[in-house]
Amino acid sequence: MITSAMIITGLLGLLMATYPPLWVMLCIQIAFAITTILMLWSVSIKSCIVAWRS
Repeated sequence: MITSAMIITGLLGLLMATYPPLWVMLCIQIAFAITTILMLWSVSIKSCIVAWRS
């Protein structure tokens, strides 16, 4: 899950570097929120819990 989130976030960053129109930039920002907050935080918290217990 972390790998896919990082790949998607990187591709979105490359798309953002092309200086897209405003509506595309808003879609990119929404996708950034999904890939970074929803996908990365849950996995990061779970890995911290697993590391804490071992």
